[in-house]
Amino acid sequence: MTQDIIQAIREKEQFLHRVQLIAGLGTYVTKLDTGCYTSSLILDDIFGITPDYPHTNAGWEALIHPDDRPMITSYFKNEVLGLRRRFDKEYRIIRASDGAERWVHGCGDLEFDEAGVPVIMTGTIQDVTERKRSEKALQQSETRYRELIDLAVDGILVGSSEGIITDANRRMCEMTGLRRDELVGKKIDGAIFTPESLASHPLRFDLMQKGEIVIRERQLFHTDGALVHIEMRSKMMPDGSYQGIFRDITERKTTEASLLHFTKVLAHRVEERTRELETANATLKQSLHQLQSSQALLSEMGRMAKVGGWELDLHSGKQTWTKEVYHLHEVGPAFEPTGENGISFYADEARPVIAAAVQRCIEQGEPFDLELQFISAKGKWKWVRAIGKADLKHSRIQGTIQDVTARREADDALREKNAALDQSVAQLRKLAMELTQAEEVERKRLASILHDNVQQYIAAANMKISLLDTRMSADEHAQGVKSVLAVLGEAMTASRSLTVSLCPPVLLEAGLMPGLRWLAEWMKDHHGLTVNVTGDDAQAIPGSLNTLLFQAVRELLFNVVKHAGVKQASVVLDQPDKTSIRLTVVDQGKGFPASESHFPPLSGGFGLFHLRERLTYIGGSFDVASVLAQGTRVSITIPLAMAK
Repeated sequence: MTQDIIQAIREKEQFLHRVQLIAGLGTYVTKLDTGCYTSSLILDDIFGITPDYPHTNAGWEALIHPDDRPMITSYFKNEVLGLRRRFDKEYRIIRASDGAERWVHGCGDLEFDEAGVPVIMTGTIQDVTERKRSEKALQQSETRYRELIDLAVDGILVGSSEGIITDANRRMCEMTGLRRDELVGKKIDGAIFTPESLASHPLRFDLMQKGEIVIRERQLFHTDGALVHIEMRSKMMPDGSYQGIFRDITERKTTEASLLHFTKVLAHRVEERTRELETANATLKQSLHQLQSSQALLSEMGRMAKVGGWELDLHSGKQTWTKEVYHLHEVGPAFEPTGENGISFYADEARPVIAAAVQRCIEQGEPFDLELQFISAKGKWKWVRAIGKADLKHSRIQGTIQDVTARREADDALREKNAALDQSVAQLRKLAMELTQAEEVERKRLASILHDNVQQYIAAANMKISLLDTRMSADEHAQGVKSVLAVLGEAMTASRSLTVSLCPPVLLEAGLMPGLRWLAEWMKDHHGLTVNVTGDDAQAIPGSLNTLLFQAVRELLFNVVKHAGVKQASVVLDQPDKTSIRLTVVDQGKGFPASESHFPPLSGGFGLFHLRERLTYIGGSFDVASVLAQGTRVSITIPLAMAK
């Protein structure tokens, strides 16, 4: 029986050692009163020390790189012990065995006695040298990329989606005679191009937003007064910015030159945080109780990181799991895992992926690292990261499995928010375009009225005045003056009509309710629409809101005339609660599906989205209720505080 226990201890120890070896993670336990620590063989291998090396705080400090030693010793003394915080720091060491410089990541948790005094620190130390080298290589790559940009023979500009210059290379500054800080922050269409160049070849942001590369020849201003002919290639980048490459083709106007293809360098930053594992003392002389304590510590570390270790025996098909793997699968300790039933927990579409990865690992020794959907024994959907590595010499596969559901959900939520933001930006761009079009239509309408009516009347009056002569008889002169006054009266009538159509004086002088009643009479006279207006004349509303609400009601009544197919409508001003007032336009006409895409466009260039945006800006709301063949109800609500 004793031999069986010893054999079980050896197997458990070997398994825990292999899990540590996969993670490249060494462990230690330090007694703070003596300054001595015990360590795993992997930790001794990381430090390059032998069992007879002094396993003390002083021995550990001697291994720290001289340049990092003051920082680490101060951190351990003042922050970890002084403030009783968790040890979590990356630093350099000098291996005792070969003098090699290595980077390590140390973690440790304090344990306290009954008096609250820290007595033990238990933790892990991981060799992160390769990751540090990768980070340094990536930084050097980025530096070389920037140097390459500045060494480019072409000018390069980077701009935002609003057309603001955000970066420029050295050659671009030479082509314009401007410093980089003089270019950055300026609008691209007004900073460097000649007006004639933009007039003949305007910037085509619309084509770039469709993914097209826009190639144009333009002219640039140089600060010395010279014109620089350039060929400009522009494209929208994946992050929504715009990049333009400017090639000086002044000499190419007479001689042909070859094109330079600029190669974009992409760098992908990879940084992976490994699982924190803990194991018990690695000697055969340890008791079964010590081994169980070490297993409990390893399980707690895995629970904190939501990561567990597993091993698949290729001969028997039997799997060995850590406690966290059982927890992730939501099965009890009586469950006997195998290669087949382990794969059965994955979603239907993920099952062939993980099965194929395991098969390649068995047949070719190819490791795998996958993120797949997973269904626990209790039916809970999760995302897991499964990592496996073959040990074909001993006919087994070992690896880890980690619950990454929270990170995946956070990524999905971020993508949804970005999509909603993109939609809002698109709507705002559409709003700006339509408002510009509305202004143009209104300018043309006003110009037409002034030209066809008021100017004609004034011209006629001027002509009649020029015909007046002092040699006329009194009757002839009086008749001429009368004719001039009649023409001027027509001009005043046309001008007054224009003023009323823009904003009736009664609205400014008497308020919203009198203005709405005037509007009802006007709709009856001009469009045959009978409008019943009800509300409290004493309700005080500021002039700016009066104009907004009056215009909204007028456009909604125009929509009734154009789309509802009825001759009656009603306008009601009421107070639905103590905090707000409401203006409602109702008709019993044709109706329409009550969605923004089906709402008839308002005649004044506003539209449902535009009116809702203006009301939202002042804290109001815009609600539409419509049923086909039963009519439409549109309610505008604003806070009572805005109406005082």
